[in-house]
Amino acid sequence: MKPDNIIVALATPPGRAALAIIRVSGAGSIALVSRLIPELTDISPEQARRLIHGFAYDSNGNLLDEITVIPYLAPKSYTGEEMVEIICHGGRVSGGVLISKLCELGAGVAEPGEFTKRAFLNGRISLSEAEAVAAAIEAKSELALKAAARNLKGELYEKVDHIRKAIKNLLALIEAEIDFSDEEINKTPFDEIAIEIAKQHERTRTILKSYDFGRGLNSGYKIAIVGRTNVGKSSLLNALLSRERAIVTEIPGTTRDTLTEWIEIAGFPILLTDTAGLRDTSGTIEAIGQERTKSEIDKSDLVIFMIDSSSGATAEDNEIYRSMEGKPILVVANKIDLN
Repeated sequence: MKPDNIIVALATPPGRAALAIIRVSGAGSIALVSRLIPELTDISPEQARRLIHGFAYDSNGNLLDEITVIPYLAPKSYTGEEMVEIICHGGRVSGGVLISKLCELGAGVAEPGEFTKRAFLNGRISLSEAEAVAAAIEAKSELALKAAARNLKGELYEKVDHIRKAIKNLLALIEAEIDFSDEEINKTPFDEIAIEIAKQHERTRTILKSYDFGRGLNSGYKIAIVGRTNVGKSSLLNALLSRERAIVTEIPGTTRDTLTEWIEIAGFPILLTDTAGLRDTSGTIEAIGQERTKSEIDKSDLVIFMIDSSSGATAEDNEIYRSMEGKPILVVANKIDLN
C-alpha cells in the first residue's frame, strides 16, 4: 500500500554548516509548506523544479529564516510524490525549528530511509537502485562510489531485467512446445532452448560472482596484522597509515588491545587491525588482548602474519601459523636490515 501522509526530515547531516536541506514529501506538501513560506502559495506548474527565493514565518508572522525552496509536482520528484526541498541556513537551530513548525502544521518526521522507500513503492526506482542509494552514502572509497553510481543509473537492474525477460520468453517457448506438440506449427527446437537456458544461467552466475566484490567495496575488507610480540606489527600499521597511530617500543607486549583504522588501497576500503602479540602470558590484561587477537583473526578476510627475519621463523611462529589454518595468510618478513 502506498503511503499518503506528509513526511519531513533533514536531507543533510545536522550540525554546523553554511546550509541545510529539508525535504518534505506527500500529497499536499506544497500547500502545507506554503503556510510557512508564503512564496509557495498558488505556484504555477511552470514554477515546479525551479529555485524560489523567500522567507519562512511562524504562525504568528514572526520571521524565522531566509530560504530558497524548490517545489516538485508528482511524479517528477525523487519520491514520485509531490515534494518540496527547503534550503535554509545550517547549524543546529534553523533546520530543527523549521521541521518543528512543519510538524505542528501536520507533517510527520520521516523514518530513516523513508524517502527512498517511497521512491521504490511509487515505482520511481528499482530495488537495486534503492540499495545503491545506501551504498553511495556509505561508500568508503572512490571505487565504491563509482560502483554505486553505476547501479544508481540502473546498470544492475538492466542486467537482471534482461535475464528476467529472456527466461519469461523461454517459458513461453517451452509451454508452446508442450501445448502444441502434435500440431504442425513452427516451433523452436529443444537444443536451441537449452543453449539459451545455459546462456542465461551463465549470466546469472556472473552477477552472483560479483556479489563478493561488491560486498568488499561496500563493507570494506578486514585485514588483521598478527604475529608474536615485538615483531613490528605496530610499525607496519604506522607505515601503511603514514602516521604514528600505534605506540612503538622495544618492550614486548606494548600493544595490549586491538587498534583499527580505515585506509584505501587501489580504490578498496581496508579496515586494518593491529593486534596484540601472541605469546604465553600470565598477565590478565595482556591475556584479554590476545583473546581479542584471536577474535580478529576469525573475522578477517586476510591475515598479515609477521615474522622477525633477524631471528628466523621460530617454533612459536610455526604454532601461530598452524592455528590460522583455513584463513588467507600473507607472510611478511620484518627487520631484514638486521639479518
